[in-house]
Amino acid sequence: MYLAEELIPIRAGEAFVKYIHNDKAKPNIFFNIELDEVTEFLAFTQHVQYITTNKLTYISDYQGHGSLLTDPQILTNPELGKDLFGGGNLRSALINFEDKHACNEFCKWPGFGLSEFGFSDDESDADVQTGS
Repeated sequence: MYLAEELIPIRAGEAFVKYIHNDKAKPNIFFNIELDEVTEFLAFTQHVQYITTNKLTYISDYQGHGSLLTDPQILTNPELGKDLFGGGNLRSALINFEDKHACNEFCKWPGFGLSEFGFSDDESDADVQTGS
């Protein structure tokens, strides 16, 4: 039996992007307006997921190309079930989410009513990426 993923067509000069790793809530910084905006929005979705699941889970390991995201990792407390969501389900990432998440303009928008936590997006705790 073989398991294969679909080939993702990437145009010349473009790249497959890792927006947020599954071992931390710190988003990558690309110094590219479009990529950084996508990254901030994905970090915001993590904040919403974490709060709406009563701090039990959120999706991470956001990566892909263009509007296609692939191979995400669901993070939750492993005490909820043995080997729940596989080896990439890192307990430390879930436990440290509030300290490592970077609230950004989406999180801070009053209409969403989210409580702020973690470091601010003005702090230099994010991972800087070079390239695209």
